[in-house]
Amino acid sequence: MVKTGLTVLSLLAVVAVATLWSLFRLNQFQSYPAADIANCETVIGVAGVEDVVTDTVSGMAWLSSMQGRGLKPGAEGQERGAIIAFDPENPLALGALRDRTGGVPQDFAPLGMDLYARGNTRRLFVVNGAAPNVLIYTMTGRGGLALIDTLTDRRLTSPGDIVAVGPRSFYVTNSASGAHGSFLAGAQYLTGQAAGSVLYYDGNSWSEAADGLKFANGIALSPDGARLYVAESAARRIRIFERDRAMGYLTPAEETIGLGSFPHTLSWKDDDTLLAGAVPKPLAFAGHASGRMERAPSRLMEIDLNQPARPRQTFVDDGSALSGLTVGAPFNGKLLLGSFAENKFRLCNGPVPIKTSNEDS
Repeated sequence: MVKTGLTVLSLLAVVAVATLWSLFRLNQFQSYPAADIANCETVIGVAGVEDVVTDTVSGMAWLSSMQGRGLKPGAEGQERGAIIAFDPENPLALGALRDRTGGVPQDFAPLGMDLYARGNTRRLFVVNGAAPNVLIYTMTGRGGLALIDTLTDRRLTSPGDIVAVGPRSFYVTNSASGAHGSFLAGAQYLTGQAAGSVLYYDGNSWSEAADGLKFANGIALSPDGARLYVAESAARRIRIFERDRAMGYLTPAEETIGLGSFPHTLSWKDDDTLLAGAVPKPLAFAGHASGRMERAPSRLMEIDLNQPARPRQTFVDDGSALSGLTVGAPFNGKLLLGSFAENKFRLCNGPVPIKTSNEDS
């Protein structure tokens, strides 16, 4: 009887230690300051901005938007997603913040996007988490999007972000072996299982370009096309791959970029600087995304690739200014900050001042 009691106590102690370790690993006890947003303006009416693609030709920003992100398909409050074209010169025009997809496809939950522009070919590649699949739209003369291709593969279980390398070719991250929102995908994230991958579509067939990633999420291609950067969210780092530009093969580079937060999306500030929308506290982010928590902290990191070991904070907030930041992208001389679940985004004139120093490691 005594032995049984000691066994139970030992098991409870192991569970308690494991739980405490997980909470520390997920930054649950870390606190963050409120942002000083005096140099930011707020744009209301665009819900759940997961990703932003800036279009230098039209001067607009394309935003993947969805009301009620984090809810299960069909749940109350879950609506069809939209692709919004935001024009800073005419932000309040009637119907300006409208969906540009024409309602196609009907089952639509847009996540990561990328713009392919070569000559007269202008296409928007969109990850659709609802199917899941990859959608390719062509841009019409009236500022709309016409769906021209739908691509999927049995290995595409939980796609996150995409980068186009040709008119029909791309790399897409696959976060986990389980579907979005599934118990399996959540468990793989929390335990840091290397179940994520990068899939490559060469215009004709699919292949697995990289595997063994701990929740692959955001993705970015270097301007010269020679390197691919992948946000490995559960590992709190960015993985780097050397890319064979002719065949599309990926080879892991020896170096990685540690962030101290859980990277979500990647975008380019300039040819040598990456911006990483990072999740400071994943449990708070999940609670906010599902509607159980009012706020979740936000963080945007800037990585100078000439000094990759010294990433710095461009934006940090306790969630009072912007909860659950997903993406930060330079746009018309400003910084556009999107949120996973809020009904707004912010445009800031450069870096947002940080009130107090509170770096996590």
